[in-house]
Amino acid sequence: MVPSPTKDATPCTSPSFHGQQLNWDVLINVAPFLSTKADIFSFMLTCRAFRLPSKAALLSRPVTLSDVLGRFIGFCAFITRDPEARLASYIREITIFDYDVHGYPVEEVERISRLFGDIIRQAHNIEVLQMTYSSDFDLRENPYLSSAISSLKRIKRLVIHDAGKRVADMLAALTSPVEFADISYADSEIREYEITEPDPSILLKNFTATLTNLTVLSIPNEFPHDFHNPPIRFPNVHTLNIEGGIISDVSGFVEAFPNVSHLIVHTPEDDLTEDSDLDDWIIEPEVEVKSWSKLDLDVGLYLNGCSPAQVVEALVGFVEGLRSMPLVHLSIHLEHGLDPSYVRGLDPSSKKRARFEVEMQTLGDCLESLDLREHTRSLAESIPTLEDIIIHCEHADAERALYTSSCPADGPKLPWDVLTYMCRWFSFRTLPLVMLTCWSLYEASVPQLLIRHGQDTDCILGTLESMQSFYSFIMRQPERRSSFVRRLALMDVESYCADEDEVLETYDGIAQVLGLATNLWDLAILGADDVMKYCPRLGSVISSLPKLRHFLVSYAVAESLPTLTVPLEDADLHFSCETDEFDITHILKCSADSLVRLRLDVQVSDLDIPDSATIQFPNLRELRIVTAPAGARMDKLMRVFPGVVSFSWTDDEEAEEFDGNLETLRDGNLQRTRGAWLSLRNLYASVNNCYATAIQSRVHLWDVAGDLVRRDLRRFHIVLADLKPRALVISIGVEAFPTSGSVDLLPSSPVRYLDVNLKIEPNPNKLPVQNILDAFVANLVLHKSVIKRRIPFKERSSDRSECSNIDDDTNDTNAREQGETVVIEDLQAVDPVRDQLTAMDMEVYAAALAKNITTLKYVFIRVTYSAGSRYKRILGRYWRIARSGVSVELKAVNKDKATKLADAQLRMRSRECCPNSG
Repeated sequence: MVPSPTKDATPCTSPSFHGQQLNWDVLINVAPFLSTKADIFSFMLTCRAFRLPSKAALLSRPVTLSDVLGRFIGFCAFITRDPEARLASYIREITIFDYDVHGYPVEEVERISRLFGDIIRQAHNIEVLQMTYSSDFDLRENPYLSSAISSLKRIKRLVIHDAGKRVADMLAALTSPVEFADISYADSEIREYEITEPDPSILLKNFTATLTNLTVLSIPNEFPHDFHNPPIRFPNVHTLNIEGGIISDVSGFVEAFPNVSHLIVHTPEDDLTEDSDLDDWIIEPEVEVKSWSKLDLDVGLYLNGCSPAQVVEALVGFVEGLRSMPLVHLSIHLEHGLDPSYVRGLDPSSKKRARFEVEMQTLGDCLESLDLREHTRSLAESIPTLEDIIIHCEHADAERALYTSSCPADGPKLPWDVLTYMCRWFSFRTLPLVMLTCWSLYEASVPQLLIRHGQDTDCILGTLESMQSFYSFIMRQPERRSSFVRRLALMDVESYCADEDEVLETYDGIAQVLGLATNLWDLAILGADDVMKYCPRLGSVISSLPKLRHFLVSYAVAESLPTLTVPLEDADLHFSCETDEFDITHILKCSADSLVRLRLDVQVSDLDIPDSATIQFPNLRELRIVTAPAGARMDKLMRVFPGVVSFSWTDDEEAEEFDGNLETLRDGNLQRTRGAWLSLRNLYASVNNCYATAIQSRVHLWDVAGDLVRRDLRRFHIVLADLKPRALVISIGVEAFPTSGSVDLLPSSPVRYLDVNLKIEPNPNKLPVQNILDAFVANLVLHKSVIKRRIPFKERSSDRSECSNIDDDTNDTNAREQGETVVIEDLQAVDPVRDQLTAMDMEVYAAALAKNITTLKYVFIRVTYSAGSRYKRILGRYWRIARSGVSVELKAVNKDKATKLADAQLRMRSRECCPNSG
């Protein structure tokens, strides 16, 4: 008899725990050690005493308010719910940006602005404040917020975008010890409302003693206006980033920032044109920089409207004007103002694309004709500290106008093998940045860039432009660079509106690269069925690749290929034609002894292999079929692939048209499949597919595809009797079954490992979870060593409510990358589903399982709540069962440890029965 899950039940555990026994200072120091927001919410739901410490832990993490005013309103409501106004004091970092107030009354916006200003006044422990405003909700219209920020005393990092006069008034009153400041001025739409544009040195005069890192963007005029009246100094600033404006008083500028070690200067995008005075950007050689030592200088020059001759003139003059600076690293970026990826996406015949290409070609020719080495050599002789110079020009082909020069230095030189080995440890995203450091690292990084292309990121050449860029990159050093190409994919190439000669030339270039890529082992051609029509020789090149092991290709391409002469290990074939028969064995006959994995994506009316096919693949271990019909001749697959260990059969949709014909199909397949696939261990397929094809292998694991519904229950037990799996993974829609018949859901064969996913769409008036669990536990009489039960809840209501903002750090990309924490859920609100779930004593069920199943070692019961399409876990219980004679004791287990133990045991059992399945 199963004990009733009431609060009076006495589970076999250690004495009950009460949070009130801990002092408040202990609770407040324990909560911050929780690793994710999901753990904090679980901690919060333990007892009422844990709620405030948990909220404090949430607010001590970075808080981001963005997009819509609704989140802003929810956050204010959450903070003001505490009558003692304690929550605001736990906020350490807050980011506010890009608000849309359309649809909200003006009175409501003003009320929220005043309320948020009050919250900021209470948040006296804020150390990081980042604010970027839309034109509807900013400091200019929000005096409550600006005055509240002025009262903060502990800000160390301050980011203010779209600064104006009210920002100047706020900063003038701010006395926090700011160490990092990022100030950008208002754009042209906002400037027209401002009477004056304050000097950045005046804005930051309160932070002269504490400021170490300063960024000033979109400066409207010369920076700074006057350092001498009154004299302003920033002695501790070591990193200075300036974009826009002109440094007119260089000597005063150096005196104002005497200890700068890293200077970043960018010209404004609309100032450096053919009509502008380029001399303004040339530092005169006679200016002496006495206080600076060992300076890293990054300079960005925009080329809008400049002729190549003007660019070269400005570049040479700028370099010559740096002789008095103690440079260590010099990086000059010639920026066109157009994103290269945007330019690549333009039609080649467009005027903007053509003009851009002409300008870049002319500029490249000018840079090549100019003896930059002579200038850099002369500069290196006059500046003994200079180590390297980088001149980089944006282009659709990023390497086109790259110039890098390593200057003599006293430091030791690393040998080539050390450089190439070091580059292995950079991620794929950081490798391009490493390549721009110096020419030696550029060359050392190229092998890793090509080897890992497609391993760390998607290796997709989906446009003719990307294929042309790849070809030109390889052909700069064809023999060397092609030897590092390991993976290549031509996916969904759009060539229908391109010139035929251009398409032919592009495909011929790819064929030339493949002919040199003797180490290529992974090739994919999908969505590019015209490739053979334009380049017939590509087929012979692919067929003779010596090290090709994985091949993903459509049937249309594979059919036009000559016979593959390489022994493939992994093949992926996509069939989208309407042929009645297709001979897989003919395409892959040279891989009969080597093929280990095969995936078939079938979009045809029938899956059949010709009776004339005589070739077998004895070493194939993994077979995957996607979207094949239920009427497939499984006996032919079993004959051609006799040694399959893992078989997966996935349907996009359940084949309803075969529902009335399943009995006929099964009767025809029973005799043909008997005694086949004796080595099959892992099976992933739906009930109907297994029933119709009459798979009779005794498997270790059956992962049932799709949800089990009532009409398939009889066939489910028949298939279960045929397969006799030791491990069963099944998903059940509970509402499709009556509670009294839940005993029919239990397997009738000796399953030892059971993973049941109960999908429940809750009715607020009647929640069947308790009755389902009662029946399930009462009828579990089979031997099991691991039981995992997940109970996801799909909410029918269209009102996603406030709990849609609660998420796990492991699933929330924005939270992980931006440190976002959104706390909006009202835990006091009435929610019958959540309240009934949290009131259920899950430990009673765990105790009943431990008592009735003597082999049970672990019990995991997880309850999740869904708001929309993503599950949010609100309850999780994990126990380890300790036995001493007849007594049983439940011990709480860490979630991560328990899950890893269960998964490891399941994998270990799978490898014991299927050592070659991987």
